[in-house]
Amino acid sequence: AEADANTYLFLGDSFIFGQGLADDEALAAQFTKMSNLKVQGVNLGVPGYAPNHLIRLFEAGLLDRYKDKKVKAVVTWIIPAQLARTTGDGSWLGSSPRYVLENGTLRWTGSFNEYRWRNPIAGAKYLLGQQFAFIDAIGMRQRQEEQSDLFVAMMARLQVLAREKFNAPLMIVYSWPDEKSQVEDGDTGVAHSILLSTLLRVRALNAPMIRVDTLTDGMNAAKIMIPHDGHPNAFTNELVARAVSRKFNLP
Repeated sequence: AEADANTYLFLGDSFIFGQGLADDEALAAQFTKMSNLKVQGVNLGVPGYAPNHLIRLFEAGLLDRYKDKKVKAVVTWIIPAQLARTTGDGSWLGSSPRYVLENGTLRWTGSFNEYRWRNPIAGAKYLLGQQFAFIDAIGMRQRQEEQSDLFVAMMARLQVLAREKFNAPLMIVYSWPDEKSQVEDGDTGVAHSILLSTLLRVRALNAPMIRVDTLTDGMNAAKIMIPHDGHPNAFTNELVARAVSRKFNLP
């Protein structure tokens, strides 16, 4: 983009990164191309990330390099799989940042590995849960409710951090079952009631939001997703990029 272009930071997981796509097919790149290079979309997506990673990027100063880049918005894309990542439920997440809620406030405690070493019972439960589904299922509903609370608090924190760091809004793109979805839609493994209540609380933050299902309504899955993968394809990213541009009143 032009050297002095307004900047839009795209933070998130593989949906932002553009898993399975060429670089110029990812959301940030398509957003930039749509403006005829008058604005700059920066792709900061990392496969497997969740809001806890994004918060840590802000808190650790890793986004400070953009403070003089005229950041106009921070854009993220949420999916139900991110709920489990907030509590480290993934084999790749051991070194990821762990947060807890204390009296409604998020507190960073270090990594999930550090926590599990300090708390052998929690560590043993995690390791056994990785090997045996019936152990992982113990207390699942309570864990999903905890994940929901963490997730909503993290989204609220991200909104605050975007304002504090860049005086910019947080925009939320979502591929997420809602009140228009069937209970079985998405096959996420998370109770539909929890998914719905989580989304309703995220909406209550009053951040600008884009519902991807509205953009792709009635389209065959083969048209909007990478076959046998589930990630959005270049066509869907183009639809989302155009919707993001419209939200910001860009040409």
